[in-house]
Amino acid sequence: MIHLTWINGIYLLEILSKVRFGFGKVYQWQEQISFVPIYVIVLSTGTTLATLKNNWKRKVLVFMSVVGLDQLLIKFGVLKVKSILPITIVHSISIMMTSIFDKLLDPRNFRQGDEDTPLEKV
Repeated sequence: MIHLTWINGIYLLEILSKVRFGFGKVYQWQEQISFVPIYVIVLSTGTTLATLKNNWKRKVLVFMSVVGLDQLLIKFGVLKVKSILPITIVHSISIMMTSIFDKLLDPRNFRQGDEDTPLEKV
């Protein structure tokens, strides 16, 4: 779920022309389509591993790492942004949503079956 939140936010920023992925001055859509999934997989994997325990210190560390990765990609010319603020907002929303997703996916939230009718054995 983190992955989908992140990728939708990044694609929205691309549609609004706030973010571009690619090399050189002319960015082709093929470059953007190939860079964004890899970028988001790295972000969501790192966030998932770092926030396995719902801890604010880890979330801050992940946020700083993600912003550092963005700065590195901007420096190497892979990521072009008009302003760092929109992509930073997407990152902070995605990282904050991890605790909500964790609560939603808690096994205690899923009903195992009625008490009157036993579950079928498969």
